[in-house]
Amino acid sequence: MSQYISVLTTNTNLFKLLETFYSKLNLKLIFEIESSLEDKDCLLLLWDYTCFKDLFNISHCNSKPVILLNNSDNIITTCTSLINLHAVFNNYPTVNRDFYRLNNNVVFSIEKHCIIAGNTTYMLTNLEFRLLYYLLKLENKFVSTETLLEKLDLFSPSSLYVCIKKLREKIEINVQTPTLLIYHKNKGYCLKIDNINKNLVYS
Repeated sequence: MSQYISVLTTNTNLFKLLETFYSKLNLKLIFEIESSLEDKDCLLLLWDYTCFKDLFNISHCNSKPVILLNNSDNIITTCTSLINLHAVFNNYPTVNRDFYRLNNNVVFSIEKHCIIAGNTTYMLTNLEFRLLYYLLKLENKFVSTETLLEKLDLFSPSSLYVCIKKLREKIEINVQTPTLLIYHKNKGYCLKIDNINKNLVYS
């Protein structure tokens, strides 16, 4: 049997949400934990506290990681819980990783082609995705306008400027003073990512 992650919840809607969001992970819905605790193929346990409040005592004698799903009304609402989840998954090479944390409030989902900023999800256009993904691979390095035009198959700088403006509206706190997608007159554009975020691996 392939390795999997157990999801302990009675809320099937929550499980379906997790399956959608982590489509490349092997998730298994369980209603009791004994079998997962003994199964060597179970990597870790996702625990829905609203359904199983007594799991805290069991977790102390469990050698497997136990992750609390922070949720409100049984629906995940905070970007923080998703970031922490992927941070733990990063310790397991068999588990696919999709998110890349751009800063403390913004996450880039490569698979879903979207930006998650706080409680809001912004879908990226094909051009926005290609631009962000290209700059992400060259993080903290400046790329000239000419190079970006060539890589993105654009014919005019105005098309690039419009794309950058739209992308900044999705990733920046203040588009007038950008801190992520920055520009230097003599160097070009750069996706500036703090060292604190580099431990979150993207696929």
